[in-house]
Amino acid sequence: MSHPGLHCVPCAAGKFVNTSTAESRLCESCPLGTYQPFEGSGYCKTCPVGLISVENRQTCSFCNPGRFVQHLRNCVQCPVATYAPAALMDACMECAAGYYTGVPLGATSCTACDPGFANGGVTKFVCSECKVTPSPKPLNEIYPS
Repeated sequence: MSHPGLHCVPCAAGKFVNTSTAESRLCESCPLGTYQPFEGSGYCKTCPVGLISVENRQTCSFCNPGRFVQHLRNCVQCPVATYAPAALMDACMECAAGYYTGVPLGATSCTACDPGFANGGVTKFVCSECKVTPSPKPLNEIYPS
């Protein structure tokens, strides 16, 4: 059946025709983690592992350093005391003992603590001065013979 004056318009790149219901034949943005580089498509392609779809859903790209790919869909800043020199999958790396990130979120590297300073606990993004506990006096100084 033809309708005079009506014509189909293909979906733009980054969109697809949703055919999930008979009534719905609208163009929708490709879901997170998918993309479509060509106009007029009825489906979206899954991004390769380690990549996410960019905002316009026309291509996939790596996350920026200091972030990791979460659930193959989102770029998330590295949490406290972790870093990623390049985007990583599923989690960021922890700094080694004696190193710190310098920032609470989104760190891209670790730096060595200065002498007399150390990191630890949940504050591995900064170094704290080491506390010096005085040694107890030997017994012969307390009770001379």
